[in-house]
Amino acid sequence: ENVPALKKEPQMPPEDEVRSWLIFYYSSDDPKRSTASDFWARFGGGIVKRWGVKDTLKPDKEMKAAAASIAAGATAPDDQIAKIFDFCKNKIKNIDFDPQMTDDQRDEIKPNKSTSDTYERLQGTSGDVNELFASLATALGYEARLAFGGDRSEKFFKVSQAHESFIHFSSVAVKINGRWKYYSPGDKFVPYGMLAWNEEATAVLLLGYKDYITTEIPPSTPEETVAKRTGRFTLSEDGTLTGTVKIEYHGHLSNEYKLDNYKESANRQEENLKDHVKANVSTATVSDISIQNVSDPEKPFTYIYKVTVPNYAQKTGKRLFLKPGYFES
Repeated sequence: ENVPALKKEPQMPPEDEVRSWLIFYYSSDDPKRSTASDFWARFGGGIVKRWGVKDTLKPDKEMKAAAASIAAGATAPDDQIAKIFDFCKNKIKNIDFDPQMTDDQRDEIKPNKSTSDTYERLQGTSGDVNELFASLATALGYEARLAFGGDRSEKFFKVSQAHESFIHFSSVAVKINGRWKYYSPGDKFVPYGMLAWNEEATAVLLLGYKDYITTEIPPSTPEETVAKRTGRFTLSEDGTLTGTVKIEYHGHLSNEYKLDNYKESANRQEENLKDHVKANVSTATVSDISIQNVSDPEKPFTYIYKVTVPNYAQKTGKRLFLKPGYFES
């Protein structure tokens, strides 16, 4: 009774953080009421058995030799992890991010049954890539765990919310110098040392093959996700604005723009840019477009273009009235 209707607002949290809701959960294995810790222990045990987590986190001689070869020449922990991260992201074909493959073709591919399969075939799903990374990190002597966290675009997960629908396999945690760091080479366009924005700043279960621990994934810093915008413009006496624009998107912004564009043709990518410009400046004409680093996981997604905007400034007698903030106005 007396539950208000949901009123959607711009930039609001996920609906499940705003609206009232109730969930019923019944376990035939343990119908008696139990604690969240009991629930996650059972859930973790099920994942360990179904996924073969022990095989992943107890690599064999082949995986140890592979890890040593991949990390050869690196001695510092971050350098070693960076090398196996680069191998998993760039040497393993991620079929989830292959724009040439159809869903039917993906379904026809025989699933990898182990990290050894992923390594030998040099291809797999995003989950396969992340599990291989965990195995290689373990093979180098690091403590690695599979991280199961919430999706901030749907809900702000807390460990006290004991239901499996609230979490998913999001990343791999590796303990370096006493601190957990999180990696997801299976997310094709997310830079090294970051996760997708909706995977950060959430509670997380770190599964080993014997136990689990709970902690939180910290957010990345604001400095890692920036838009660098440069414009060199000329304003004519009749109020026409002409110039060259360069915009670099880093971090989470870069990931989002790449996800929006990597499947599209070059012409469609250019149309996306024109639509983006016209949304702010409806009379703009865009030409000489260069779109860079669409498929590069580490470099910033970059737009370079020329723009012409008639009547950008209004002439009044001997004066021109204009908004100097081209990118914001």
